[in-house]
Amino acid sequence: MKVLIVDDHALFRVGLEMLLSQLVSPLQVSQAANAHQALGMIAAGNAFDLVILDWNMPKMSGMDALLAVTGDLTKTCCKYPPCKVFCAKYRST
Repeated sequence: MKVLIVDDHALFRVGLEMLLSQLVSPLQVSQAANAHQALGMIAAGNAFDLVILDWNMPKMSGMDALLAVTGDLTKTCCKYPPCKVFCAKYRST
């Protein structure tokens, strides 16, 4: 399984990769520190089975990145190869 972890916190990316490596085999993980880097990796032709995307990132949010990957959701085709995307947001109380 090829996974792309997109988060602006390096410690989270590394920790999540360690956790996933214990749960999924074989696993190939790529990391991106921001949405622009992730979009560049996807646009370059890297195909991922799963993209784990932080919701709250500086400059470009997870939602904006998701819309960039999927394109106009009212159309039947996307700009990039299909993949599963998980987008999360943490809010402390």
